[in-house]
Amino acid sequence: MAHFTSDGLALAYDEFGPADARKAIVLVHGFSANRYENWKRMGWYDAIAAKGLRGFALDNRGHGESAKPHDPAQYSREAMARDVFALMDHAGVERAHLLGFSMGSHIALTAALTDSGRIDHLVVPTGSGGTHAGILAGIEDAGLGCRVRGVSVSRSAEQAGAIVSGLVNDIYALEGRQRGKQAALEIDDSQVGPGYGQPTPAMIEAVELVARTEGILLDPVYTGKAMAGLVALVRSGAIGPDETVVFWHTGGAPGLYAYPEVFQG
Repeated sequence: MAHFTSDGLALAYDEFGPADARKAIVLVHGFSANRYENWKRMGWYDAIAAKGLRGFALDNRGHGESAKPHDPAQYSREAMARDVFALMDHAGVERAHLLGFSMGSHIALTAALTDSGRIDHLVVPTGSGGTHAGILAGIEDAGLGCRVRGVSVSRSAEQAGAIVSGLVNDIYALEGRQRGKQAALEIDDSQVGPGYGQPTPAMIEAVELVARTEGILLDPVYTGKAMAGLVALVRSGAIGPDETVVFWHTGGAPGLYAYPEVFQG
């Protein structure tokens, strides 16, 4: 069992896959779990190694075989995001993909907001606009340069943009603060198709591709179309092979059962 140090705490981790791989990935487990239960036991180590990636999985502070401080202040998302970067620095990894489950997804987002120099693109489904607006407000507030790319699932880019922008303004108004420098508002409406909740060939391909190659379930309404947008960006060259992307998975996998005729081929 290997350890690294973050904020003076000894944290346990595993490394797997080829050590000389060009790309790396860090797995961040969920609340009350650990690296073994969330990732190793479920076959993620072997799957990632088979892809030729250099993988890392840590036990978050307070979990598994890592140190368990008694001070609640040491369990902030910012502190736990620092642990992710401390592991990367310990391993000599400058850039990596982040995959978080449950609490781990919040830690991954905090890491993206904390040090966007390691993150090039953050891709998010844009429906009613709340998730997109919250992420954009956080990016602006922290003064970070990470590009937030929204993929609309229901509206034109113009309509969705107006909603997201209005919600960001509402966030600042609710907090009683002035909105300063505004982050670029980027929304792709090419994946809407016939309309909200209506399947498209690109969505079906994206859902099946990610399930088959990564073991991750997307939903047909939101994340399926957002992933279709991400795939299109990669294929067009808008996102390069050496760039790091955070895909914001908003859940909804049970929605797959509402489309049996689409996925029971």
